[in-house]
Amino acid sequence: MKITLILFCLFVLSSVASFGDQPDQPAANSDDGSPNSPKGKQQITLEMIDGPNRLLANLPEAPRWFRDENWLVIEENKKKTTVDAATGDPVVEKPSIAFTADDLSDAIKSKDAKEKTDQNAADEATSDEATGDTNSGDTKTDQAPVSPRLKQLMADLGDETKGASLFTFNHDESKLAFATDRGLHVFDLTSKLTQTVPAKTADHLVGKLDWVYQEELYGRGNFKGFWWQSDGDQIAFLELDESPLKPFVVMDHLPIHGKSESTNYPKAGDANPLVRVGVTNATDPQAVTWVDLSAYQDQEIVVSAVTWSRDGSQLMLQIQNREQTWLDLLSTDAKGQGGRVLFRDSTPAWIESPGDPVLLDNGDFVWRSPRTGYSHLYRYNKDGTLLAAITEGEWEVRSLIGVDPKSEYVYFTATKDSPLEVQGYRVRLADGQLTQITESGADHRVTFSKDFSLFIDQSSTVGSVPAYAIRKGDGTLVRTLFSDQKNPLADLDVKPPRFLTAKHKDNDQPMDMVLFRPTDFDETKKYPLLVHIYAGPQAPKALNRFRGTDYLWHQMLAQQGYLVLLCDNQSSSYRSVKNAWPIHRNLATNELSDIEICVKQVKQNVWVDDQRIGIWGWSYGGYMTAFALTHSNTFKMGISGAPVTDWSNYDSIYTERYMGTPQTNPAGYKSSSVLRDQAKNLFGSLLLIHGTIDNNVHLNNSLQFMQQLQNAGKQFDVMFYPNNRHSVTDQKQRVHLRKLMTDFVLEKL
Repeated sequence: MKITLILFCLFVLSSVASFGDQPDQPAANSDDGSPNSPKGKQQITLEMIDGPNRLLANLPEAPRWFRDENWLVIEENKKKTTVDAATGDPVVEKPSIAFTADDLSDAIKSKDAKEKTDQNAADEATSDEATGDTNSGDTKTDQAPVSPRLKQLMADLGDETKGASLFTFNHDESKLAFATDRGLHVFDLTSKLTQTVPAKTADHLVGKLDWVYQEELYGRGNFKGFWWQSDGDQIAFLELDESPLKPFVVMDHLPIHGKSESTNYPKAGDANPLVRVGVTNATDPQAVTWVDLSAYQDQEIVVSAVTWSRDGSQLMLQIQNREQTWLDLLSTDAKGQGGRVLFRDSTPAWIESPGDPVLLDNGDFVWRSPRTGYSHLYRYNKDGTLLAAITEGEWEVRSLIGVDPKSEYVYFTATKDSPLEVQGYRVRLADGQLTQITESGADHRVTFSKDFSLFIDQSSTVGSVPAYAIRKGDGTLVRTLFSDQKNPLADLDVKPPRFLTAKHKDNDQPMDMVLFRPTDFDETKKYPLLVHIYAGPQAPKALNRFRGTDYLWHQMLAQQGYLVLLCDNQSSSYRSVKNAWPIHRNLATNELSDIEICVKQVKQNVWVDDQRIGIWGWSYGGYMTAFALTHSNTFKMGISGAPVTDWSNYDSIYTERYMGTPQTNPAGYKSSSVLRDQAKNLFGSLLLIHGTIDNNVHLNNSLQFMQQLQNAGKQFDVMFYPNNRHSVTDQKQRVHLRKLMTDFVLEKL
């Protein structure tokens, strides 16, 4: 009896120890194993995940602010309404007199669509919008009736709107700027005249970003490359000369004669677009002052951000070398003259644009920097002299939101108290008093009104769908939104995921994990383990944040007797940027080592079948899956979706930030490749998936890998999705994809 008791105690201790130190558990998702844990009744089916009646089909869209008012645009069932944020009362003026630039853009799209011939409508079936391209910026939301003022504006603009986009009003809405392939246009709503900063040639983009600038610098889907002065009629803009670029042709093989599209896509080591920054006045747009960047004439640079000061007297540019190892903050006057570098920011590895600095009324500004190994906020004076650190400590500021009009509080998001949850904070500039303005136990996204009196609080947990609320600047709840929304997950028979950590071999930073288990989990049984990764730099998966259909699929697999583990290697964590720096110029090697540490630690538990471990991921996660299967024998199977297979195949700005160029780092490109004589090492069953018109990670990545696998005599499974880009977005094809992945897991694991 004593021996049995001792063995039992040792078993329990070894099981607990193998998980490593436990972080603070998110309150909303703690799992103490008590009999009172909530139990649902429904088994998850594939139809619930991606089918026409999928569980998440009717979730409300995130509300957004309307203009500079404290009004909200609410979208439910693809219908827009505008309400007072604090009260929820409808704004009756909106349909008759008020509209936004988005309304104008949507109305023009609708007008153009109605004028198309039947043949054009048939051609539209193969357009970006029809294929659900996430980079197109299109919307399928039904629009409210066009107001008389909006109709009149459309009539005044006339043919100028052909091919136009990026409509943006100036501060008093007396002028409207927009871009076409012909140049940057400014329309005066009083005189009804349009003036243009013309594009020199078809290779020149004026006020409009190219593919790589929007994808890697200014935000996916954001092609706007011009910025109105805060309180004036000056416009700063980028001119991008794409003539040095090599076009990449994406081929759609579905039409009888095929259809191709050519994108100027700089691959690693190729020429980037040549960039200039211009400043002009709306009264005479063709009179352009070009910012003097001659100090960089011997270097290839990128302009990663453009910011006006609050009073419009100062323009700030972020200038970086192409490998992004340093960043200069350059300041000019309102006309783009008198440029000077305020300071150069850098780290031992790479530095990304931290977003716009926030300018204070006295000319000081707030800047976010990762220079210490942790991203924090700093206060500078207008001459670029560092005055003080606003935040500090072994935690990360994730975003700088802004400063209230009285310059009393700085608002930001951070993972201060838990790396698993992004929270909203404010800090008082006078004394550094720090206050959390969102509630712990969930992950938050925070969007403030212009006057910083209110913010939209979007919160979710790993096991709950997003909820929305309106709060005051100090975090006080004003009201909840969509309070009648039914929880689509309430009746599911699932076990709350468990948060774990693994110990790294070289330092004290834990690695975060989330474990899904069967509802009837039994420690005396053995279960196969499927590992889900992304693994990209500071892009964690193991957060207390809802992951949509992936959450449902992982819970469905758990219901069918699988363990599913989300794990973050050190470089993908929100814990610190300094622990991401070791991957600089050598992607994949450290990441795979970290993932294997996590897996090794978990599989020490007797209930893990260490002979049945699989891995899956998409994009960077697809790359890491392919890399794992060719550089490790840990995994019995893997699903690799839309992978980069060699970094020479991917775009210059993202790749060179972490890898340098192929010319300066040939060894790193070789060691990080899934190609280059690695296919012969394939271990385990591989399912390779790619959209045929992927304009982000091109199909040639998978085709090159396929050819090398074939030459090496390696058998594998592959599935292409016609008319889909980097994500499979067509509903019927998503149903097919999910079943494909499920069947592969059930068969191979």
